[in-house]
Amino acid sequence: MRTTVVIADGAAISSPAELGPGWQLLGLEFPASFTGATCTFQGSIDGTNYFPVMIIDGASAYTVTAADSSYVPIDPRVFAGLQRVKVVSVGNETGDKTIGLAVGKVLENHD
Repeated sequence: MRTTVVIADGAAISSPAELGPGWQLLGLEFPASFTGATCTFQGSIDGTNYFPVMIIDGASAYTVTAADSSYVPIDPRVFAGLQRVKVVSVGNETGDKTIGLAVGKVLENHD
């Protein structure tokens, strides 16, 4: 499923995306002329309070490299359990930027 968030002109943090129960972020679709070279994320488990999303071992923020008109796959384990997520650009964007988010249910392997 695809949903979108918007980073407003002059801002670095997007509107929130509702992931829904059991849904995880799988990838990002960056628009042409995206200003930031990298992105981090803020996540919420209650829909109100947002905190930096960290890599699996918690040592640093989960970061992706952004490129104009590109799709970047995401490790869904990093976003497990989050109700909402925001994309954070490394710098303020020039003009509103709509970012596509691929979200889906990730099945666990119970072998």
